[in-house]
Amino acid sequence: MRGLDLDLQWVPIRRLSSRSAAALLHSEYEVCTAAVSIRIPDWPSKEDFSGNELVRAPKLTGSAQASYTFDVWGGPLEIAGTAHYNDGYWFDAQNTFFQRSYSLFRSRVSAISTNRPGSASASTARTWLTNGTSSTATSTTSAGSAPSAHLDRSADESSGGSAHE
Repeated sequence: MRGLDLDLQWVPIRRLSSRSAAALLHSEYEVCTAAVSIRIPDWPSKEDFSGNELVRAPKLTGSAQASYTFDVWGGPLEIAGTAHYNDGYWFDAQNTFFQRSYSLFRSRVSAISTNRPGSASASTARTWLTNGTSSTATSTTSAGSAPSAHLDRSADESSGGSAHE
């Protein structure tokens, strides 16, 4: 297996940040002759998987993200967008079941508000949209306690979609 991974982060101005990443991967079983596969009706059987690509190892992946933070009354407000690409991968060593290439797009609005000036307690509300499905999450954190969170997927469930977190 060999590959290349590139990551870039750029902050052109104080409140704007961007990040991108790309990965190229070459993977294959060089010698894999004692493998056992389960295929109906002749299972289990010994097969030669030499030269096949590794499981869940896409040749190309990439992502890009940008966010901008505004100062608003009560705390910062962040608007962000992310795109992710995967050119596909095999689910099995036999290379018979393939996940086609896909892209995911997500937008997000996040607001953080402290309950009292100088307090160690904060509330965060986030809403995002992923490929046409939406979700909302809220959380509250106090000094010395673990965050509590709530995720509302009602918009997804009513449309038959699902949220990717």
